[in-house]
Parts: sequence; structure tokens; C-alpha cells
Amino acid sequence: MTQQYKAEVKDNDNEKRNDSDMVEAGEMKEEDNCTNEQAENNKTNEKRTYKTIFKDIISPKNDNMCYDDAKDLDNKTKKAEKSKSKNENDNDNENKTGTDEKFITYKVPKYLRKRNIKCPFIYKQVFYGKYGIVNYDLQGSNKETLVITFHGLNGTNLTFFEIQKVLIRYKFQVLNFDLYGHGLSACPKYSHKNKTYGIDFFLSQTEELLTHLNLLDRNFYLIGFSMGCIIATSFAKKYINQVKKIILISPVGALEKKPFLVKLLKLFPYIINISSFFMLPYLISKRNFKKKKNDMDSEDEASYYMHNRIMWQAFVKKNITHSILGCINNLKMWSSHETFKEVGLHHIPVLILCGDKDNICSLHVLKNTSKLFVNSHLIIFKNASHLVIVDKSREINSCVLIFFLSSNTTNLKSCQHMFPSDNIET
Repeated sequence: MTQQYKAEVKDNDNEKRNDSDMVEAGEMKEEDNCTNEQAENNKTNEKRTYKTIFKDIISPKNDNMCYDDAKDLDNKTKKAEKSKSKNENDNDNENKTGTDEKFITYKVPKYLRKRNIKCPFIYKQVFYGKYGIVNYDLQGSNKETLVITFHGLNGTNLTFFEIQKVLIRYKFQVLNFDLYGHGLSACPKYSHKNKTYGIDFFLSQTEELLTHLNLLDRNFYLIGFSMGCIIATSFAKKYINQVKKIILISPVGALEKKPFLVKLLKLFPYIINISSFFMLPYLISKRNFKKKKNDMDSEDEASYYMHNRIMWQAFVKKNITHSILGCINNLKMWSSHETFKEVGLHHIPVLILCGDKDNICSLHVLKNTSKLFVNSHLIIFKNASHLVIVDKSREINSCVLIFFLSSNTTNLKSCQHMFPSDNIET
């Protein structure tokens, strides 16, 4: 069942809250017993943009901002770290926790500082896994079901920042984390022999993190975006009895035509190890980004942010081309049909959210992807791109919440009325 969705969510005057956290753009303002009628009647005049989202999640006042130099680490943070280490010397596990929560500082070369290149990411909580540091954000207090999110290629845990805020208000526990090679998690060099940046590589990271947090025995709700959908469904396949619901946003995994350069990588994977020499000049070229202006609109700010981000990843953190090309080469973005089918046969409810202007996943691909899951529902947002999670953030939040508040045994084929819509396509 495919649903064309153009409904929007607004504030209900009769249900306004005084909590300032609840009035930020991108968060629903509904009562805990959210109903379908409320979602249908909600509207908003505020358009979500890259600019407003970046201002929400990137703030220099955040104590856990990535520090580019050790001297930039706030004295209070240093004292807190020392105090925490002293208090955690009672046993081996506590010693390990104290060590795990030390952030890594990065030295930014002088020529980059002159260009105002800064770390664009935020440390939340950290631990050290097999391949190095893992940056994660665990919030909420639900002791039964854990929501795990998997971001896309060259994304970070901040992809799900707004979804996490909504869910924890409704008593869900949500785990966002940076995949290896992304954000502030470690970025190991590509190894064809060890299949770095392959599906087992990322599943192992997820299992390490869940084991560290003593959460591996929970029931799970999964959310994947783009490339993260492949990891989410592969995780579901491995833990099929614990995964109760899945949301796939702009899913890749069943793309149709594999580009020639991707085929070339399969034939000559060792190209990835020297990719920095020929890819970096293109990635950092300012011709790919709009110039910074004094009075920037949202698109200008997004372009400036992305240029700063790529420069920092390329010349400060490094190995960005290894992670990008490694994921493209080792994750089945064109051939995950069998994994999708196998998970689908277990009748797990799967909600698929996408945009009708997606230039990566065509509507034909998305509809075929939906058919691979026995108990699925596809919602297509009008005038939304591959980044539908940004383009339609309020509507996405609404659908995620309604879906997760429904029964784990929901038959989505007969429950399309759960989601607000103005046009149903069968």
C-alpha cells in the first residue's frame, strides 16, 4: 500500500505546553495519548530549513563540542573528567568506564584555522571499541524496548536529533551513534582483506556498543536512513526475535543500475587505499559549494556548513575517502533484496518513508522495496528529496511516533488510516 502524504503538523492552541523544550521547531506538540485525528488536523506555517536545524544542533555553548585543540578543552570539563576518574577506581569495570569517557582532541593546522575551519560535530558519550572511539547518545528511560538509529553515508548521529527529542518525550529510550568512519567515531583505513566498512563491520560495532551499555538483550525498534537501512535490516535479520518494528527512510539496498565506477571498485578495491590523492581535490573544491555571504539564506549556510565539514574530515580527522568508498564498495546498496525479503517474511511491521523528488531512489525502486516486506506501508511525501528527513521533519516525526505507539502486531496493510493523508494510491 502506497500513501501520498501532504498533511502537516501544527500546534494545538488548547494543548500548549509551558516546557520550552517542547516548542522548538521540529517537535510535535501533542498529548501523550496522540490520536490520528490530532495529527490530521495539525498544520504549521514554519518551514523547516537547513539553517534552523543546524542552529538547533550545532551550538558553541554545548560543553561536548568537538575540541580542535587540547587547550580549547574547558577547565570545568577537565576537572569533571579527573573527578570522574577518581570516583571510578573501585573496580576494573569502573576503571574502564572512566577511560572510555575521555574525548579525543584534534589539532587543526594553522592554514585551516585561517580559513575558519572548525570541528562540525558534537561529542555526546564515548567508549572505545575494536577499531577505536565510538561517539553515541543514549537518552530516555524505557526499560523494555530500545530504539536504535542508523544514519546514512557521511552522516552522523545528529541525523536523528529531532526524532530522538520527540520519542524521549513519549517515554522511549533512543540510541543514536556515529558509525565507524563517520562523525566523531574512529575512521580506520580501508582493508579489503578485513572487509572494513562492510555489513559485518558495522554489525560488530553495534553489538559492541549494546554490550557495553548492557542493552543487547532488549527488544528493539529500528530506524534507518538511506545507507543505514541496509544496516538496520541486516541487524533485524540477525536479531529477528528481538526486533519488533522497523522504519526505513529513503532506503537504498534495491537500487537498479550500478554505476561504472562502482563496478570498477569491485574489480580493483585497492584503489580505495590511494583514493585520497585523486578524490580530495574534487571534494574540497569550492566550486562544489556556494561562497559564504554576510547575509546567507538557508541554502548558503548549508553549503558553507558542508564545505567546513568536508575540509575538517579530509585534513583533520582524515581517511574520509576510505570510509565513503569503503561503504559504497562493501555494503549492498544495489543487491540487498534477499535480506529485505528474509526480514519481510517474519511479518515485522515495516514503515517506509520517502520523497517523490528523490534523485537517488526512484519511486519505482521504492515501491518495489516496499513489496519485499510482507507487512509494510509506504508513505511518499510530496515535494521532498532524498533528504526527506529534513524536508519534512515535522511530518516524519508524526509518522514515527504514531507507528511506534501502535501495537507490535499491527497489520499495516489494513491500517493505513493510522497515518494522516490527503491522497491514497493503491
